[in-house]
Amino acid sequence: MELVKIGIEFSITLIIIFGIYYFSSIKNIKKKKNYVSKEVNLILSFYKIDYHKINLKQMTFVVALFTSIFLSISITIVSHWNTMLVWSLIIATLISLLGILAVYSLIGNYYLRQSLKKEVKRKK
Repeated sequence: MELVKIGIEFSITLIIIFGIYYFSSIKNIKKKKNYVSKEVNLILSFYKIDYHKINLKQMTFVVALFTSIFLSISITIVSHWNTMLVWSLIIATLISLLGILAVYSLIGNYYLRQSLKKEVKRKK
């Protein structure tokens, strides 16, 4: 029964965080053609990806989804681990940072390959 409660809390937290991210980032892409969120801009600059060669809206959606998932996991851990607040905050922060870095790395590599494929198709 406790697991169901945690799952429901995680789902609600995920929906709220993703909703906030969606309305603050993805809606700006529709308004401004060349708008790029800070997270996506970090990935684009680190992997030297030309954002004209990828689906920027799709990339922003994927980054928003995975960022929301890891932040929701962290919030759920902090809210349900009652032993020591300091330790739960440290562990939640580590999970968030390591998870987001790993996922951003996978996303960056994926979109780097996508942009290179489009570059090769254009040269042919």
